[in-house]
Amino acid sequence: MVSFNITLAHYIQDLVHRHAREIGTDHRRVDCIHIHGFCKKVVGKHDGEEVDAEDAGDVLIAAARLAYQDPGLRLKKYDAVLVDEGQDFKQEWWRFLRDCVRKDNSSEMVLAADIAQDIYERKSWVDEPSMTGCGFSGPWSNLEGSYRLPVDLSPILAEFVSKYLPQGAEPPTVPRDHSGVAAEPTMRRWHNLAGESGSVVANAVEEEVRRILSGELPPNPADLAILVNDHRLGLAIAEKFPDMEHIFALTQEEQRKRKIRFWPGVANMKGCTVHSFKGWEARALVIVIGSPFTKRAAAARNLAYVALSRVKGDPMHRAAFVTVVNTLPELNDFKPRFEREVTTAEAPGLAGQRPLPIN
Repeated sequence: MVSFNITLAHYIQDLVHRHAREIGTDHRRVDCIHIHGFCKKVVGKHDGEEVDAEDAGDVLIAAARLAYQDPGLRLKKYDAVLVDEGQDFKQEWWRFLRDCVRKDNSSEMVLAADIAQDIYERKSWVDEPSMTGCGFSGPWSNLEGSYRLPVDLSPILAEFVSKYLPQGAEPPTVPRDHSGVAAEPTMRRWHNLAGESGSVVANAVEEEVRRILSGELPPNPADLAILVNDHRLGLAIAEKFPDMEHIFALTQEEQRKRKIRFWPGVANMKGCTVHSFKGWEARALVIVIGSPFTKRAAAARNLAYVALSRVKGDPMHRAAFVTVVNTLPELNDFKPRFEREVTTAEAPGLAGQRPLPIN
C-alpha cells in the first residue's frame, strides 16, 4: 500500500492491523509506506534524511527505478501494489511502481484517485482518457457514493463543490444500497471570522472544541481532530491543548518528526494540517478555512472541501460533529447553507432521522 503522505500510510497500516486480526492473518504480509520512504529504502538512504525539493524527490524516484531494473540486486517483488490518493502522484512514480510487482498473471496493481481532492495540482496524469503508457486499458471504474460521510452531510458538500470548486470535480452522493440510518443528525456550525487575527481564530477553535466535548453526548477526545492550513496557527491552537497529538512545527525537519509519530491509535485529540489529514477520517472535526497568515483563497477553498470530506458517520448511529471557522470573506454566504436542515427529498436515506435541533 503506497501513499504520498507519511501520515496516510500510518492510517492505512492501522486499518490493515485491525483487519488482519479480524480475519486471523499476519499484518506483516502488507507493507504500508509513503512513496519517498519506499524509495529511500530501495536506494539505501537513511530514513532520517529529508527530501525537501520536488526535483530532489524525482531524482530519488529515478534512482529507485534504476535499482529495481537491475536484476543483480534481487530486490523484493510484490504480489500487489495498491496506491491510495493517486491524484497526489506523478506518472513517472506510477511507472516506477510497475517495476515492483511480480511479472505474472497473479499479480495486480490498483490505483484509487479523486480529482476533487487534488491539492497538489497533479491530477492531469489521472485525468487523461487513455492513461497512456501506464498499463491501463478501458475506462475508469467509478465508485459512486460515499459510505463514510453522514448521509445528511453529503448534500451540503455537493452544494459546496458545485459552488466553489473547479468544473469537473464530482460531488459526493449517497449510495443506493446505503442503509442511511442515522439516529442523530450531524451537528454543524459555521463561524465567519474573515479579517480577524490569528489569536481570535485560535480562541474560536478552543471555544468550539470545549463546547463539543462538554455536550450532553460528546465524542471521545480521540475521535476529534482540529484541521488547519497553517503551522503557525496550529501551534497557537496547540498551546491551548497541551495533551493534543499534533504535527505542527515551524521547520520541515520537526514537522517530519512529528508526522512519523502521528498515528490514529493515540488516545488524545488530534491536530493536523489538511494536507496531512487527507485520507484520514474522524467523527468530530473543527476546521479552519483559510488562515490569517496566508491569502491563497482558491487553494483554501479546495482544502476546505478536502477537510469537510473527512467527517465520518458513526456506526453506532451517534451524531457526527463538524464546526467550520471561516476566514475567507467569499465563503461567508455559505453559513446558512451549511447549517440548514437536510430533508429526505435531498437524501432519501434520511428517512426516520430526527429533525436537526435548533441551537
